[in-house]
Amino acid sequence: NTPNRYGEQFRLPDFDSARHVPLLGLINPTSGAKAGTDILNVCKRTPHLQNRFFNILNVVKDQKPGGRLDIFRIELLAARDEARQINTRARVISGGGDGTASFSLFIILLALRAND
Repeated sequence: NTPNRYGEQFRLPDFDSARHVPLLGLINPTSGAKAGTDILNVCKRTPHLQNRFFNILNVVKDQKPGGRLDIFRIELLAARDEARQINTRARVISGGGDGTASFSLFIILLALRAND
């Protein structure tokens, strides 16, 4: 295991549902300098993000019923509903290389199509 470039004790701010916008992340841990792995590890230690940041490669590989795509869809819809309560829109962070943004859009549309 290589050390996390952000430090093992790095923490993101606490989430205030009245002030902060709900968000999800689709992160490619293998792109670029592989910072995505470190970001995912930090999010795993952050209570409000540990179920909302996803390894995008695992999501696309696990499309069976009850798989990671379904879990992403459930979290996406929950974030949407939470955002509506504070009169805003949920955000999705796409992290990786040049193709990850379009890959993330593909995953979002795939998840929403699965909701039909």
